[in-house]
Amino acid sequence: MRIIRFCCAALLCIFAAGAVGAAPRAVGTAETTCPPEGCQAFVPIVQFNVLPYLNAPSGTANSLAPVLFWTPITLGNHHVQVSSDETFGPSAVLIIDSSRNVTHIPTTPNSTLVSTNLKPSSLYFWRIGVDTPTGTFYTAPQSFSTPSADAGALPSQVNPLDPKPNAELRRDSVLLKWGAVPGALLYRIRMTDNSGKSFSAGTAYVDGAETTFWVRGLQGGQTYTWKIRAYNGFGWGSYSAERSFTIK
Repeated sequence: MRIIRFCCAALLCIFAAGAVGAAPRAVGTAETTCPPEGCQAFVPIVQFNVLPYLNAPSGTANSLAPVLFWTPITLGNHHVQVSSDETFGPSAVLIIDSSRNVTHIPTTPNSTLVSTNLKPSSLYFWRIGVDTPTGTFYTAPQSFSTPSADAGALPSQVNPLDPKPNAELRRDSVLLKWGAVPGALLYRIRMTDNSGKSFSAGTAYVDGAETTFWVRGLQGGQTYTWKIRAYNGFGWGSYSAERSFTIK
């Protein structure tokens, strides 16, 4: 009996020692070291849609210079492109290639004006790209057709008439003259001085019924440069070639 009790006590001691030996030990912290080429951090890739919605036009546009309506769903720089080439490949001619930084999500669609008259009865494609940290991603192209030649178009270029190119004048006031543009609702005149700064007296909006504008307060020894463009119900036409005159 005593032998049995001794054996049991010995076994209990062995089990106790094993339990103590198997107890968790404190693990010391070691400083992380990186190889010479540096450490690599792996982060999960999150996929989400950043591309805007192309609202209009689709089908047939109502003008040779339509307005593109689109709704962004993320902030950042957006690229609006129009081409007759559906692939938008390296050799594609971009009729419109403009950028717009979206700083807030609008409640109504954004608009981009096609600033030149497109060919009548022709097929065009447009798309919008969004800049992201991993590159620029574009929407699938959306197509539209232009109407016939007698449909709405941007106004033609204005023809300046007076003063004559490089005229030398001995007065402090000049009457600008230009040829009327059919359908013009408004004209925009821009004038700069010798330094290229805007000359406020010669920079103005003029009613579409007018074809003249007085510029006063001109300074002797200055050369002034001006240009003009017209506006109709479909938008602004292109500026005329610049004309200059000098006040002696």
